[in-house]
Amino acid sequence: MVSNGETAAKLALITGILGQDGYHLANQLLEKGYDLIGTTRKNPYDIRKVSGEEWLNKVELVQLSLTDEEEINKLIQSHN
Repeated sequence: MVSNGETAAKLALITGILGQDGYHLANQLLEKGYDLIGTTRKNPYDIRKVSGEEWLNKVELVQLSLTDEEEINKLIQSHN
C-alpha cells in the first residue's frame, strides 16, 4: 500500500514469459509502465547471458515450475 498520494507501480506476473504470447504481452506491459515478474522453466541467468533481448533486463525472471504450488504461493506473497 502506498501513502502520501504516491501511485504504486502496476505489477504483472507472466507465466511462460519466453513463449510467443508471453513475449508479446511482456513488451506491451513494459510500454505501459508495468513492473514484471516472468516465470520460466529455464535458468534465468543462462537466458540473459545468451538472449541479447534488452527487455529481459527490465523483468524479474524466476525459474519456476507451475506444478509447484508452494513456490508459486511464496512468489506471490513476496510481492504483496
